[in-house]
Amino acid sequence: MENLDSLKIASNLLKSEREKSSLTVEEVSFELKLDKKIIEDIESGNFNNFNSYLFLKGYVRNYANFLGVRVSLPEIKNKKKQKNNTLKSIENKKKPEKMKILILSLILFCILLIFIIYEVSTNSKKLNDISLDPLPASEIKDEIILKENIERKIKNDVNTEYKTEKILIDNNNIIIEDSFNNDIQENLLNNNKVLENSIQTNPKLNTDNFSESKPNRVLEITYKRDSWTEIIDSNGDIIFFDLVKKNKILKFTILAPFEILLGDATAVNIKYNDNIVSIPYYNPDTNVGKIKIAK
Repeated sequence: MENLDSLKIASNLLKSEREKSSLTVEEVSFELKLDKKIIEDIESGNFNNFNSYLFLKGYVRNYANFLGVRVSLPEIKNKKKQKNNTLKSIENKKKPEKMKILILSLILFCILLIFIIYEVSTNSKKLNDISLDPLPASEIKDEIILKENIERKIKNDVNTEYKTEKILIDNNNIIIEDSFNNDIQENLLNNNKVLENSIQTNPKLNTDNFSESKPNRVLEITYKRDSWTEIIDSNGDIIFFDLVKKNKILKFTILAPFEILLGDATAVNIKYNDNIVSIPYYNPDTNVGKIKIAK
């Protein structure tokens, strides 16, 4: 366990403050909803009984907040820096190989593009060289007659539709008898009903500038009871750590993946992007829980 000196100083300070406040270990255990053995291990410096430094740090901070004492615990960052340096060196070695692959891909793409252009130009030239045989006179005459019949049919249909529309307007009747027009009217009426229902449901809706608002990476935690909370982002940095009182609501904009550590996992309701997040496991004796929000 790293950072033993800082932890021992904190444990001695907590024990001293508890004794000054005339509090017993049992009383502290009851107030913090922690097992008595955890309090005793913290005060006696038995840190090897804790599997995670993060959980130990959370217990110590929670204990300190309860007593009103400020403790300073260092962060673990050296390992992350070493890992980042190793990853950078590996990436630098891979850059020349990536450049070679990129250049080869560009060359192949250019060759393929030239081939396609050549094929297209060759085919178009062949099509231009093909001579079309003229149609016989009888077929030309039949085609002219067919064209005239089609134009006459279109003209008659247009005149019929115009007369129908005129009669409907003169009679001040908005019910259109034609089946095609009935479908249009029904769709318009349905759209108006949808818009009216939207306005009644949400009076603040601006129909001139309608847009849907979608949540984007919003974490919301609602507290039914007090609980210390720690939020760790994807880089391993702690972006929030505090004892949150009941009836409070925390909101963060944070990109997954991230982790949430809770002193009392039964005291909170969690949502991410308006989706309820269930707590997969927590210690039934201490209610301490840990949640990982994946991408």
